[in-house]
Amino acid sequence: MRRFGAFEMAKTIGLALIGAAALGAMMLAALPSPAHPAEIYAGPYAAEVTRVVDADTVEVRVALWPGQTVEVAVRIDGIDTPESWRPKCPAERAMARKAKAFVEARVSPGDSLLLTDVKNGKYAGRVVGTLSRTSRAGPRPIATELIAEGLAVSYDGGTKRDWCAVASTGG
Repeated sequence: MRRFGAFEMAKTIGLALIGAAALGAMMLAALPSPAHPAEIYAGPYAAEVTRVVDADTVEVRVALWPGQTVEVAVRIDGIDTPESWRPKCPAERAMARKAKAFVEARVSPGDSLLLTDVKNGKYAGRVVGTLSRTSRAGPRPIATELIAEGLAVSYDGGTKRDWCAVASTGG
C-alpha cells in the first residue's frame, strides 16, 4: 500500500475540489435561466385563491399545464394600498385592515380568479400581475374595485401615497 505525503494529499484534495466546483458550475449552467425582469406573461391563467395576505397581495395556486401547479403570492399591479406591514401610523393600519377586509369580502380561499400580465416582482417568491374576478360582463380587476372604493390609488412605481396624511385630512 502506497502512502501519500502531505504534498500529494493536498494535491489530490485540491484536484477533487476543483472537479466538484466544475461539476457544480456545469449543473448550474444547465438549469433554466430565470425570466428576464422585463418579461411579461400575458396569460390568462386560472388562479385559485389560497389566502388574502393584504389588500394588494393574494396567494394563489395556478395550473400551468396538466399535473403542474405553482403556488405564488401575487402583488396586484398598478395600485398602492395602505401598508399593513409596518404602517407609519395607527390610521394607516386601520385603513389597511379595511382594504384587506374589502378584498376578503370579494375573494375567498377556493375562489377562481384570472391572472394576467405576470412579471417578476422585486421580492423573491412573489410576482406582480393583474388579478380579476369573472362576471358576465367580463373580467373585473380587483385593482379597479379597490380604487373605486377609495382603498387604493393608481401606482406606477413612483412616490407612494402618504396614507397618514390622507387620514389626517379626512380624504
